[in-house]
Amino acid sequence: MAFMKKPLKRTMAAIAVLTTLTVGTAAQQLPQQIPSRSMLNANHCDGDLEIDACVGVLEYRVGDYAGAVRIWKALAAEGDVVAQRNLGLMYQRGRGVKRDLGEAARWYRKAADQGDAGAALALGAMYQTGKGVSQNYDMAAAMYRKAIRGGSSRAAYRMAMMHRAHVARAPDLRAELRYLRTAAFRGLSDAQIEMGRYFFRRNRYNSDKVRACAFFRFAVDSAVDPLVRREASDWVFRVQDDITLDQSYHCREIAREWRQELSINGGRAPF
Repeated sequence: MAFMKKPLKRTMAAIAVLTTLTVGTAAQQLPQQIPSRSMLNANHCDGDLEIDACVGVLEYRVGDYAGAVRIWKALAAEGDVVAQRNLGLMYQRGRGVKRDLGEAARWYRKAADQGDAGAALALGAMYQTGKGVSQNYDMAAAMYRKAIRGGSSRAAYRMAMMHRAHVARAPDLRAELRYLRTAAFRGLSDAQIEMGRYFFRRNRYNSDKVRACAFFRFAVDSAVDPLVRREASDWVFRVQDDITLDQSYHCREIAREWRQELSINGGRAPF
């Protein structure tokens, strides 16, 4: 049996080498595989996704930033609005290209000029903070309004916060509530909680606490972030201590009707 050990060892070694070469070759090929144009240019980020969340979606779906940038540049040059917005994102975060906020703003502007809500939202934030462009609250408000017309709930919420902070033109409570209501009925839980707080604190009419309760319940169902959902739930328990059982039932019915409206209109509440 001893004479069989050497051939057996040689065979096992050969198998090991072949396995290593095969796995190694496959591993080298994987990063070079560039996704198709249709996959790269899919509308991964809508107008309500924050920049970091949007980058996460792109990283999951694309993986190869440099390859994505090459394809998006070609598409953007042809006027493709999603490619233009995505290039703005890549330049803003320095993914696949050197970080350049000025270049990010340029691509966002091109996409926003074509009516892209996500690009208008991102450009509005840049004007509001003065990053990549000169700080200009009027331009920020203009971009946010454009994003609102495109269906963005986050832009409506930011406009409300600008009015609250007295940085928008003609700041007033009525304008703040108008934007908050738009964001709330487009499904943004942050705005729903703010509306609930407003009615809870106002408490001028018998219906105020019921409306507050309904907005908080609306937020519980709309929230994606567990912490936001927990905050909304805490508000529900708090307001229920101040209302009757009949009012609590009415609160549930109102919230249910709002959820049904949201599911029917797809979060595109009129402004």
